[in-house]
Amino acid sequence: MRKLIFNLLVAIYSISLLCLINLKKLEPLEAEEVKIISIAGLFGLTGLADSWGIAESRAFQIAVEDFMKQNPNFRVKSEIQDSSFSYSAATSAFHSLTSVKKFPVIIGPTWEIFAPIIPLCERLKIICLSQSYRGNEFKNGKLEYAFSGWFDDADYARTLAAEIKKQKLNKIAVFSAISPYYETLVKSFEESFHPFIPIVIYKFPLEELDFKSAILKTPREIDGIFFLLDEKGQIINFLKQWISMRADRPPLFTDDLILYAEPKITPSHFGFKRTFISKPSIDEKKFRFLNEKYTARYATKLNIPSAPVVYDLTMIALNCLKDSEKQVDIRDCIRSVNNYNGLSGEFSFNGGNAAIGRQIVVEKFE
Repeated sequence: MRKLIFNLLVAIYSISLLCLINLKKLEPLEAEEVKIISIAGLFGLTGLADSWGIAESRAFQIAVEDFMKQNPNFRVKSEIQDSSFSYSAATSAFHSLTSVKKFPVIIGPTWEIFAPIIPLCERLKIICLSQSYRGNEFKNGKLEYAFSGWFDDADYARTLAAEIKKQKLNKIAVFSAISPYYETLVKSFEESFHPFIPIVIYKFPLEELDFKSAILKTPREIDGIFFLLDEKGQIINFLKQWISMRADRPPLFTDDLILYAEPKITPSHFGFKRTFISKPSIDEKKFRFLNEKYTARYATKLNIPSAPVVYDLTMIALNCLKDSEKQVDIRDCIRSVNNYNGLSGEFSFNGGNAAIGRQIVVEKFE
């Protein structure tokens, strides 16, 4: 009898334990904590750099969305403001995003408008990542919080200088805008030749459209033209004015803005049969991958080379923000990036503040 009672109690206990276990399984799991991290973009949505800034802002948004899909326990608080290709507008927007809205990381601004932001990033200890500017500020190794994932601006000129030397040209006329980016290129260009090749330099405001006076002053024995102005029609005006005033058609050397100018033109339309363009070396297969996402969302093709750089810098920054929101930790995390295989190609920061592994190449139109 006692044994029967004992076995009955054991059975009741076992059944009760199984019920408790099964009930526990039916209880809803506590939702995992969602962490919010913050990042902002400052792009040239209006003004001279608008075609680049708009593409960059869209790549930024795609990167934020992709990050959240890949990291469901994280939500990204993001905001985009317009730098308007204006130092004052960019500075004002920067203060709004950092001092008022407390964003710890900024992607941008577009082009050389990044230059006046650098001292603010350093003084306020804000992580700033440039996607389309890399001037002389990044050469001394003294920066802590300002980074560039872009190509070395000086290489745009060095690669063309190497091509000019290869062709054994003896005298070059330089037509250049006045801006930090173009000052870097002109200096690099001069240093590549000095004192071996005579260089005649003409400088203009960024929005200049009248080059007649400089064309008239250009020596007749010129062997080549190095043209550096923005994408808002200057090169078309320059070529039209040149052919209306002169019979010679020397080789034309320029940076890649001519590839994105509207309307689409090639110098051969104006009789310049030999044109050499320095441009970023981009992994075409990876670029197509981003272009598919971009086209599906915005119903227009992507052709701006800084867009995949924005995507990569945004993903790097967000992954660093996952572990810590302390500025020093984010800085060190970005600096530790090595052999990053991104949509803009493979690159490293390798302990510094400027991407290593970027290459400028020359495209020839003959």
